[in-house]
Amino acid sequence: MATTYPVTRWKVGSATITRVVEIEGPSPGTFLFAEATPERLLQHAWLQPHFLTPDGRTLGAIHAFVIESAGRVIVVDTCVGNDKPREMKAWHMRQGRFLEDLAEAGYPRERVDTVLCTHLHVDHVGWTTMRVDGRWLPTFPNARYLFARAEWEHWSGEPEGPDRDARNDSVRPVIDAALADFVEPDHRITPEVRLLPTPGHTPGHVSVHVASAGEEAIITGDLMHHPVQCAEPAWASRFDVDPDAARATRHAFLAQHADQPVLVLGTHFATPTAGRIVKSGEAWRFDTSLPARAREAPELMLFLPSFIMAVLGVIGYSGRASWWGIIPALLAIGFLGFALAMAASRKDYDNVRRQYPKYTRREHVLTHVLLYFLLPGLVWGFFGLPWLDHWINWLRH
Repeated sequence: MATTYPVTRWKVGSATITRVVEIEGPSPGTFLFAEATPERLLQHAWLQPHFLTPDGRTLGAIHAFVIESAGRVIVVDTCVGNDKPREMKAWHMRQGRFLEDLAEAGYPRERVDTVLCTHLHVDHVGWTTMRVDGRWLPTFPNARYLFARAEWEHWSGEPEGPDRDARNDSVRPVIDAALADFVEPDHRITPEVRLLPTPGHTPGHVSVHVASAGEEAIITGDLMHHPVQCAEPAWASRFDVDPDAARATRHAFLAQHADQPVLVLGTHFATPTAGRIVKSGEAWRFDTSLPARAREAPELMLFLPSFIMAVLGVIGYSGRASWWGIIPALLAIGFLGFALAMAASRKDYDNVRRQYPKYTRREHVLTHVLLYFLLPGLVWGFFGLPWLDHWINWLRH
């Protein structure tokens, strides 16, 4: 029986990014990196529990991201696919339920209008086609398929190699159907979504940048295969075409985005997949809990006036000017309640969405405003203020 994985969503301004998983689980670290022995991996304690098992095996995933932006539905990377002969046993002639999971997440294949492959390795192009009556046909019939021009020029000139079968059964049928567009590595798909050239893993490798309403996210592709490469950026994947170029690209990416309010989504990062790059000594680490700086400031700005209003309330009461106490105290409740609502909303929103994919951020915020603002405000206004006024009057007399 095929495994079903939870769907995860992130909101980036007005754009939405959804993760649909095909495969997730542990594997020996040396499958990807020659240096990644359990002893070396366990030195990075922050990798546990999300990205490393207690016995030192790496946790990873193969998944697609679906971006909704400006009315477009964009699938980024199409995993391994079904029915395809592959050298790797776990990927050979798979029978998974990726398309069903994609449809249940709200994206039946007919709804997709754009498919983007960050590069043309076998685990990124699998579902560009599907087997129908013995033929390989494009999976998403209403989509244009975007391939970086330099990427296709490289691989189309390689007659042999482990990815030859993938080119023949997953890329050429799309080209033959006249659905392929060969684009530049900085191509813009929508006003919010564009490509970033990140060569090294392959010559035409690209990442995906999403920017909307002051918020940013980057889908890495394979410029990093595992979060340990934040701490060990010199570790090259066994599958890098140009390891030195891949190291340079990775180092530049980490340096540029460290300690910035940019959500980073790793194309092979296990759940929770998204986080931020944080400077750590001479290297970096991947922090899945760090809030964006852009979202910290409003809450701090709300806590400060709430404190000032509370102080004014005490001064007002002690000076026998009841309204000077009541009004600032009510305002304090409002500011503080709203701040708590926003903080709580961001803290557990993603967890709720895993269980209820259709649950919107607006519903979540309204729920917390009710719990942390309106109800406490009513209780305080009807019971807290009269009680406080009674005891302050008692103390003054």
